[in-house]
Amino acid sequence: SPFRADRRKARELFEPGEFVEVHVSAPLKVCEMRDPKGLYRKARAGEIPDFTGISSPYEAPEAPQLKLDTARLSVHDCVQRILGVLGLPDAESPDAPRPLQLPQTRSSSRMRAR
Repeated sequence: SPFRADRRKARELFEPGEFVEVHVSAPLKVCEMRDPKGLYRKARAGEIPDFTGISSPYEAPEAPQLKLDTARLSVHDCVQRILGVLGLPDAESPDAPRPLQLPQTRSSSRMRAR
């Protein structure tokens, strides 16, 4: 949520220690460069009202447990930091859980055969 009050309400739904606030940040200019749908351009043109960062404010967290500057960190680095905060092993660790193998259905078998 772009608003501190909404994030505070979300935190109140959990027991102490069960909620982790992660601030994923990037400068507005970087967000606009990454926007494949052109939503920032439309918001700047007035086509989308109340667009966070353009016509509606964004209230940065005051004390997040983790802040990730995605303009400087790779996706891999961000994932590693999140896993660290959660106390989980990284995906490359021998202790990491393996992805769930779903049973193959008849339709998925046919799709692979094509």
